[in-house]
Amino acid sequence: MNTRTHTVGLMASVALLAMLLMALVGCSAGTSGSAASSSGASSGNEASSVAEAESSGKSESLSSAQSTELSSSADDYTGSKVPKKKGTVTTSIDMTGYEAGKDVRVWVPIATDNDYQTITAVQVKGGDAAARAEVTEDAQGNKMAYIEWAADADPAARKATVSFHATRTEAQRPELKEEGEVPADIAEQYLGSSSMVRVDDPEVVKLAESITAGKATILDKAQAVYDWVYENMNRDNDVVGCGDGDVCRLITPE
Repeated sequence: MNTRTHTVGLMASVALLAMLLMALVGCSAGTSGSAASSSGASSGNEASSVAEAESSGKSESLSSAQSTELSSSADDYTGSKVPKKKGTVTTSIDMTGYEAGKDVRVWVPIATDNDYQTITAVQVKGGDAAARAEVTEDAQGNKMAYIEWAADADPAARKATVSFHATRTEAQRPELKEEGEVPADIAEQYLGSSSMVRVDDPEVVKLAESITAGKATILDKAQAVYDWVYENMNRDNDVVGCGDGDVCRLITPE
């Protein structure tokens, strides 16, 4: 592997590590100065939520009581040897524990379509008490459920559900080969550093290098990073400020 390929592989590994950790920041705590928290990461892809309450022009970050359920069918091989699964993901949000007299807002990510996944029947229900319960979408096509209760809403009525149906085909791409260089525009857009994904932070780079040591291909490095996060991190929605995006703080020894 030449120096250019090694550099691209490291950039991809660091970017993946930073993005995966970003979703867990504030939800996991290091132990004994380690970058990892106690093992036992949740299996499956569970939607996270952010809640915010505002009063008298002052806002404070809040955590929400939330549960996610997945109802899925068995593998379907109809007309193909590639397995396909179908199911409905439902996220229940309970914001009744927060005091009256404040605006309460909740954001819940919604899965999006891709080559192997189709999302349909998206529903956001905030009940009669919700001032708004809708789906928003940014310029990149990322979708988010947004629920808002006004300050005069009865706290006991601050409950909502977000659901969508997913049809997922197993991604099998045996024809893909690692060769050539990543185009400059792709590398800049997906492998560069940002305020939320700090791929240039020395501690992030050091951890990524440690996790991917001995791995020759970009695919192997990406798998190693994913496995490390799954085995070493856990999410705790009871932690106030869960998911604040500070990856560097998460992996820095205390």
